[in-house]
Amino acid sequence: MSNEIRKNSDLGIRTTFTYDELAGVSSDLPIPPKMIEESMKIIESEAEKQFDDIKKISGDLREARSKLEPIIHTIDDTVPYSDFYGIDGGIGFPSATIGGTYSSAVGIAYPTNEKFEPFIRVDPINIPAGLGAPHQNYLQMWMKKYESLVAVEASQNADCIFLDGTLVPSIFARYLRSAKDYELLRPDFLTMFKETFVNSNGNKCLVQKLIESKSPIVGLPKRSRSRNIINDRLAFMNLPYSISDLMACSMLLEPGEYIAPMDYKTLYMEQAENDEHAKWHWDLITKFLREKDETPKIAGLEENVETIPYLAENSFVTYYKPVRGSIAIRVEILEKEKSNLGKILNTIKKDFDKVSRLPFCVLMADRYSKSSNHIPIMIQKAMETKLIRLAREKGVTDDDFLWFINTMFSSLGSQDI
Repeated sequence: MSNEIRKNSDLGIRTTFTYDELAGVSSDLPIPPKMIEESMKIIESEAEKQFDDIKKISGDLREARSKLEPIIHTIDDTVPYSDFYGIDGGIGFPSATIGGTYSSAVGIAYPTNEKFEPFIRVDPINIPAGLGAPHQNYLQMWMKKYESLVAVEASQNADCIFLDGTLVPSIFARYLRSAKDYELLRPDFLTMFKETFVNSNGNKCLVQKLIESKSPIVGLPKRSRSRNIINDRLAFMNLPYSISDLMACSMLLEPGEYIAPMDYKTLYMEQAENDEHAKWHWDLITKFLREKDETPKIAGLEENVETIPYLAENSFVTYYKPVRGSIAIRVEILEKEKSNLGKILNTIKKDFDKVSRLPFCVLMADRYSKSSNHIPIMIQKAMETKLIRLAREKGVTDDDFLWFINTMFSSLGSQDI
């Protein structure tokens, strides 16, 4: 390495160091000016082009509104629901140490009516070190159980339930394949899956209770990749693949307008690469679960699964724009709630938070559930402090042993560099 030290005349940034200076080099070195200059050239050349492209697409979409008018509706003056909850679940970020893996699962039901209390179910998770760190599938199953539990509890009081996420838990049909990987964990994956999704021996599972509750259940996914509307009515525009129905409806709909409900199956299958893959994906969450095909058998599940197929086959989707200046939101309901769609959409409008682009009840459930991220770290730090205190109480003076306690609670037993 050259001993020459160069300085940027404007920024005073050193770009070359000698060997004997390396100990003092920060790990947060600035980006070399040459890299910044080259990056800015790309930005300058692309920005103008993309600005013109976006401006054209925006204008074309507004002109294309006539293509959607047959399926655009305006909500009526139906009185909104007054007693409703937002539902969300969360997982604490897994903290793996020599002593084991700590995590947590939480389910939150948050009401906007002050006469009701929130429902909160939270559980710290401790996985023994000998069983390794569990995959996200296992933690997601734990969270889904708690989320379903608080939703069922809230449905006893509420006249409507808003879920932060999709109404159709299709991903758990895939997670079921990994059930055997968690047989030694307690509770094991399959037990939680059954409690959440499988009616057995005359006992109704949590999701079945939710389906049969008097309260409409509404799914509000934050993301939507569907391009059914674009492909069906706006194909002539040749819109970039990154533009979804949600983005198009955000431009095309006026406040208070929504798209005529579409069946979930059509939207779900259109996201596959081809017709063969689409059929396989749909069969996985309907036929394979209901008819005990290979997927449940491999997982060790002997019962039929009726809840996930029912939700998939009976869900409908609309896009709704509650207020001016906000994007549209995707709203999922069961077919039996079509007659209540006006009340549901008016309730969303009533409780809508423009900044977060969610009903306030869902926003608060989301915020509370995210706080669970800190639980494993809290457990880890408190455990480390407790062990050090015990060592002092027992008169331990072995520096290596004290060092080992500290190391055990660093990430995977390794020192941070």
